[in-house]
This record gives sequence, structure tokens and C-alpha cells, in this order.
Amino acid sequence: MTDEIVEEVQKIKEHLKELAPEATDVKIKINEKKPGIFESKIRVNLPRKKSLLAFKRGLDPYSSLLKGHQAILKQLFKRKAKPKRYKFPMVAA
Repeated sequence: MTDEIVEEVQKIKEHLKELAPEATDVKIKINEKKPGIFESKIRVNLPRKKSLLAFKRGLDPYSSLLKGHQAILKQLFKRKAKPKRYKFPMVAA
């Protein structure tokens, strides 16, 4: 990978850590599936929740990274927007 791609990966990791400080791990992988087709895999592990995962393909590494970043952001904002459920203790009458 080139230095520009490594810098872009670091920027995405930092951005995801800012938005989800509770995230325990952020992994980003870029593979060239076929000549000229790149696939990015972004995984964010959140405690007590399922991990967020996005696979996106593009004609260059940047486009696949940006598509994956946008997909993870959608998932993250969707999770934050859900109302939290609280369990109330049973009270005997």
C-alpha cells in the first residue's frame, strides 16, 4: 500500500474512534480482488453489542474506503439513534 492509502486508513480509524469512543477495536483491510477491483473491509467492535461490518468494492482503493466508511457511519448513527431499553426491577405488591 502507498503512504497516501495508509494515511487515509489512519484518518478513518481516528474518525471512528472519535464518534464511538466505546469501540474496543477498529480494523480496516484493503484487498485487490481482481485486477482493477479493490475491496475494503471495515470492522468496528463495540462492547455488549454486535460488531459493525462493511464490505465495499471500488475501482480504486480510495473509492472502496470511502464507500465502506460511509456504510459504517450509517450503521453507527442508526445504533446511536435507537432508544435504549431499561429493565425495571420487579416490584411485589
